[in-house]
Amino acid sequence: MKKSISVVWTYVTVLLFIPIYHVLDAKLLVDIFGCGCVPLVHANKLNIDFNANDLKAVVFALFTVGMTVWSIFLSKRFQPKTRRILYCVSVFLCNAVLGGFYAIAFRWK
Repeated sequence: MKKSISVVWTYVTVLLFIPIYHVLDAKLLVDIFGCGCVPLVHANKLNIDFNANDLKAVVFALFTVGMTVWSIFLSKRFQPKTRRILYCVSVFLCNAVLGGFYAIAFRWK
């Protein structure tokens, strides 16, 4: 039972991470990095050309890479090599599509 939960966990984690990141983004990160609404104005506390939208894309890209690496370690229990590859590719695609959709659809405008 624990083995099957850990295999499915790599797909579900992104769905649990999105609401947590959304609250953190709205309450804290926009104040620090700025919203990116006006790209030519440095309207953040750090006075850099990096905003909350850019941070969201970077965080979800790193999250996708992390889940893919974790899936490589979890895939060692699958016997045929094709199942290992299919599992790792499906975890990458699931996390990339969901994270990418969230990073694009919920940009600060």
